[in-house]
Amino acid sequence: FLDQIKSINNNINQSVAFIICGRTDYSFGNSDYYSFVNWSNDNMKRNENLWEIEPLKDDETKNLIKAMIKGLPEEALNILFDKSKNNPLFIVQYIVNRNTVGIIDLSKFNTKCDIPSGISEIYCSRIKNLKGSEKEGEALLKILLVLAAYKGEISSDIIYEFYDDYTLIPILVKKRFIVFENGFYRFVHESLMIYFQQLLKNKY
Repeated sequence: FLDQIKSINNNINQSVAFIICGRTDYSFGNSDYYSFVNWSNDNMKRNENLWEIEPLKDDETKNLIKAMIKGLPEEALNILFDKSKNNPLFIVQYIVNRNTVGIIDLSKFNTKCDIPSGISEIYCSRIKNLKGSEKEGEALLKILLVLAAYKGEISSDIIYEFYDDYTLIPILVKKRFIVFENGFYRFVHESLMIYFQQLLKNKY
């Protein structure tokens, strides 16, 4: 990948700016991409030519939703706002999937039994990468399934009763599958919990 960029730069006589977006938590990609992430962290200056994208602010999220759906009922707006967790990708996926324009049954819209197909595909790819890039991939997957069985929240004391290998949990935190808050491990997003609960229901 770096060789391709250098080749383009060497074959033209004008300045070129590359805008490259991607995950940097090592949860998605191959070895070449990981090498590029490492190179970027070592050779680029933060907030000058390397930026970490932050979630939208609350008011920015609501304004984006209202801009995408004119005349959206306040209750539907609040539901979308809550589900998106200020993530623009999730906003788009939930709007496309839920047919939110002209919603009649808000309780049906608020159901937790399904997540947008686009988000499911992302989670599927991330799990394949997890299993392929980590030698303990299957054990890591089982931890996530146990967390789903506990409705997405489990205390650190209980989880370490299941797993005495203290190196596994930090991998899932680093790869942004789970977070640790107030003594509990939780999925980073409700939709991720739903995805793993569906895996359990379907027996993987």
